[in-house]
Amino acid sequence: MLESLPKMKPFSNISYWVFTIFTIVLFSGCKKNEITENPNPIDASVDETPITYQSHIKLIIDNNCKGCHSPSPLNIPPYLTSYEEVKQSAQQGTLLSVIFNSNPRAMPPNKPLTKQEKDMLTVWTNNNYPN
Repeated sequence: MLESLPKMKPFSNISYWVFTIFTIVLFSGCKKNEITENPNPIDASVDETPITYQSHIKLIIDNNCKGCHSPSPLNIPPYLTSYEEVKQSAQQGTLLSVIFNSNPRAMPPNKPLTKQEKDMLTVWTNNNYPN
């Protein structure tokens, strides 16, 4: 029965293998993100400070996210280059989900945000994303 199968040369169709590997890598991390509860309550001083996108959140995003989540150089969606894009990510729940998640897809990947930065993002989200 094995004799009836066509013999294939290894890597005879490189584009097939590239596509297959790319697809596996692309979808290997795809799963429903679940927000992990923050074990530390929000710092009261952060909760009393008016947190706005322009005064607080933009700096956090620019320093920790924008390098990858922008059209260049890496072009990794979701883009986080403007108030509207960051607000949309927060409204969808993905922004807080990935910063509080401890799985390998947690963001930012190299250096987690500080507790104060996470608290500011949480307060900003809870206050309906003031600009």
